[in-house]
Amino acid sequence: MNFRQRFLRYGIGVIIGVILSALFFSGRSCNDWLPGKRIKARMQLEGIQPDAPLQCLLECEGPTRADGNQVMQWLLAADINWSESAAREERPCYLFDMQEDCPFETLTVCFSEHSASVGMAVVREATDCPCATDE
Repeated sequence: MNFRQRFLRYGIGVIIGVILSALFFSGRSCNDWLPGKRIKARMQLEGIQPDAPLQCLLECEGPTRADGNQVMQWLLAADINWSESAAREERPCYLFDMQEDCPFETLTVCFSEHSASVGMAVVREATDCPCATDE
């Protein structure tokens, strides 16, 4: 068998492999495996519980008034600040940089075995809520 025949057979094998891979893995992507997507999927699966100071802020009249569903939507649209997060701790906590339409600059989500708690909010605008504290 000469070089040309080997190269032809090798090329046919590569082409068949590419076609089979395209058929088997079409519609799938690596985005579901990225850590940010997995954290957001875990939040959706387990649900979130605002801690007491954040719950107080959410119940105040004004720019921070929202419900749990709205907070979840803000978190899903936010970006995770990996350099400020404590992902390798016993209780992993992630700092989310919120979008411009959210009244909070950042929110922190900490996971326990069964749920996720949201807290340590930094408010964008001044509010006259008695529980408003910028951390």
